[in-house]
Amino acid sequence: MDFGKLKDAVDESNEVAMYMVHIGPTKLTTISPTIEPKLRGDIKQIIYSNLEKYSHCTAENYNLIGSDDEIIENTTVQMYKDNIDSIVDSFSDTKTMPTRFGNNKFSYFVYDIEYNDKSSNEKKSIYFFRRAKKLSTFKRGFYGHLVDGHFKSLQDTDFLGVDDHIDFVIFGDDIWIFEHISFERIIKLKN
Repeated sequence: MDFGKLKDAVDESNEVAMYMVHIGPTKLTTISPTIEPKLRGDIKQIIYSNLEKYSHCTAENYNLIGSDDEIIENTTVQMYKDNIDSIVDSFSDTKTMPTRFGNNKFSYFVYDIEYNDKSSNEKKSIYFFRRAKKLSTFKRGFYGHLVDGHFKSLQDTDFLGVDDHIDFVIFGDDIWIFEHISFERIIKLKN
């Protein structure tokens, strides 16, 4: 596992995309919104902080039974080819925001960093996955903010929450797993 090579590829890239994936009963529905430059920078900062956090951890082969904290599991794309292919294929069939489900129905996010692979001189993608967090804490309450000393409630409550964690990374033929359960749920492994 070469965190240096991964970090270099992220450093060199200016191409950042975000996919929002909903797992339906029979297929994946993927949204690819336009993201502003500040958000692209925020995404790269999330990636950097996770690479730093996990760069000193012990790595072991993926184990279906689970792993201890502070262990990074690794496996290959080939081992889960069909699962990964269905996810990546959904990226080329992105939709505009569908009306049949709202913001809180997305299953996970994928950050796609496109870089130029120096060995093949081809553009390739690094995929960083994170399960979506439901913002149901205030379902019966309200959101608000202070404006000039007055507390105002926000009228829109259909928010998306993006935290500062990464569950797993696909880089070349390798999968590096930081969160065991999230990996299994995202690629839909059966018990």
